[in-house]
Amino acid sequence: MRLPTSRAARAAALAGCLLLVGCGPALTGGPTGPASPGVPTVMATPEVTVTHGHTTNGSDLRPPPFVVLFASTRLELAPFTYCYHRASRGVCADGFDSDPPSIGSPAQIVVFVPVSGMDQLSVTQTIGSGDCGSLQAGVRPLGGGWWSVRPSGPSANYRVSLFASGGGDDMVADVLWSTPDGLGGASGAPTCPR
Repeated sequence: MRLPTSRAARAAALAGCLLLVGCGPALTGGPTGPASPGVPTVMATPEVTVTHGHTTNGSDLRPPPFVVLFASTRLELAPFTYCYHRASRGVCADGFDSDPPSIGSPAQIVVFVPVSGMDQLSVTQTIGSGDCGSLQAGVRPLGGGWWSVRPSGPSANYRVSLFASGGGDDMVADVLWSTPDGLGGASGAPTCPR
């Protein structure tokens, strides 16, 4: 028996939706940190996990680390500066990472902000000590705490600061990013005053 056209169309649409749901991102958990939702489809599932900074076992008041995906690597990046509140307690710490990890020269990275109330991500690129100005990287929300980040300006070796904030909390961590050629965009490189 043949279904009427409208029922056939609905059945085909339902089958298509079920197929899309079955092909969605797989859920992954952090091997050393808190579970993070599925890896966004813009990135391959990481093959290697690297940690930088403090590790947390959930018993201290430090926020969990950022998760930075690039190439086939998952970097669990602990913040060095933060204000973080949990239950009725909170702590703020100011620091500096004198040796941030290098992520090489990917055309984009994907960042997971692990604190649910932090719904803003700002990414700043600086050359040298930062006295020469800075650029804002292109940041786009992907949902579920995930953000796509693309560098601005010409290719160069940048210190890149990830600043997440929201809900009265914030956290900052840095990486070194040698941005690749061909991504120049409209903005020029930061320049030092003479």
